[in-house]
Amino acid sequence: QSGNIFLDLIEDDFFNQQAVAYLKNEAHAEIRAYFVELLKKNGFDREAALIEPKKEKAEPTAEAGKRKIVAIDDSKMILGIYRSMLHALGYEPFIFMEPEKAVDEVVRLRPDAVLTDLNMPGITGIEVTRRLREKFTSQELPIIMVTTQNENQDNEAAKNAGVDEILHKPFTKDDIEQVLSRFLI
Repeated sequence: QSGNIFLDLIEDDFFNQQAVAYLKNEAHAEIRAYFVELLKKNGFDREAALIEPKKEKAEPTAEAGKRKIVAIDDSKMILGIYRSMLHALGYEPFIFMEPEKAVDEVVRLRPDAVLTDLNMPGITGIEVTRRLREKFTSQELPIIMVTTQNENQDNEAAKNAGVDEILHKPFTKDDIEQVLSRFLI
């Protein structure tokens, strides 16, 4: 439905200018690609052309020189928030809905930090942390648990598994920036 709202608003000149400028200059490549396709499918070829990157300058999947942050959550909405916030903060986000796959990818990617949800299907964020701690120390890989829960037994289990910090949902871009800055010097 957010796509429908966007399409309704794109006909307003002010919104059109702001949206095109943001999507062209600031949005993550995946978000930009989504809106290019949405615009094309709905007859807004001019706007799509304005934000679509030139073919010869296509963005790489891993941006050189940016710190890599892995975010693991079973919510597409939360992962979209991570993608946007991390990109805006200058990080290269790698997002995963499947915690077991994420563990393997973290070993391969060797990111600068991991943000993980607590409760997920399959394996929990605590189990993700235990598995990652078999491969990485806290100094090598900070792990931040991001959760809606704030129960002592969950917090204690997370810390015992090797979580470096617990951040509670809902969170802001400033919250993410502050917690990452404590670990990424």
